[in-house]
Amino acid sequence: MDNKIVLKNVSYTYAPENIDARQALQNINLTINAGEFITIVGKTGSGKSTLVRLLNGLLTATSGEVIVKQSLITKKMSKKALLKIRSKVGMIFQSPENQLFADTVLDDVSFGPQNFGKSKEEAEQLAKQILTEVGISADLFKRSPFELSGGQMRRVAIAGVLAMQPSILILDEPTVGLDEIGRNEILTMIKKLNEQQHVTILLITHNMQVVSEFAERVIMLDHGQILSDTNPQTFFMQLANEASLPDSVKIYKELAKNGINLEELPLNKKQLVDQVLKKLAK
Repeated sequence: MDNKIVLKNVSYTYAPENIDARQALQNINLTINAGEFITIVGKTGSGKSTLVRLLNGLLTATSGEVIVKQSLITKKMSKKALLKIRSKVGMIFQSPENQLFADTVLDDVSFGPQNFGKSKEEAEQLAKQILTEVGISADLFKRSPFELSGGQMRRVAIAGVLAMQPSILILDEPTVGLDEIGRNEILTMIKKLNEQQHVTILLITHNMQVVSEFAERVIMLDHGQILSDTNPQTFFMQLANEASLPDSVKIYKELAKNGINLEELPLNKKQLVDQVLKKLAK
């Protein structure tokens, strides 16, 4: 089965019939293959959130075609067809804990699977499995989600999306407001989903450290258009804003200015140390 996402000449305009109409996307052409881990970057207002909302029918293109898993997303899609898309394209927004609503953690996470046809017993069994995988212990299953810590609430909210067993997972700044430990735990969990279950990941972020440590591919938007679509190494070599560079890339460039050239651009501290040691060994 073809699990690609394909956008062909896609544009999107907010309030197209109004005098204050605003074009958010212009002629986007993009193919996302199954199992990729992609970060989407760009300034506020560049079109990132609009782009990902087109991928599960929260928005429909003003013009062009959005094809997800061989299904063309249009305003005329039946409710059944749209629900099928949304069951496979999970979306996690900023501060997903704001979407929690049920009396207990288990009820919240099992709601989605029940809504898509699983029995209560099946949904609860799946919810328990997912909650355990995201680091929520069994003694919290019957607790109110609103009694948990901020990091725990976010894990529960993410578990609610994962319980739908999506093959594509879209995340819009999912670690905003978390400390470094919480950020790394959430991102490591997402990377594990990508590597072990081959879930396609599209992650919107402003954090270049996240891009360097987790992405295989970087798509940069600017004024509603794709400015670049490349691998992290090429992206950081071309990035004009030096202040945004990850620490390992900054050090790499400083070493180069002083005549010390490493073989490859390191994307994290481990790669940097390995390359420095290799250089010293020579």
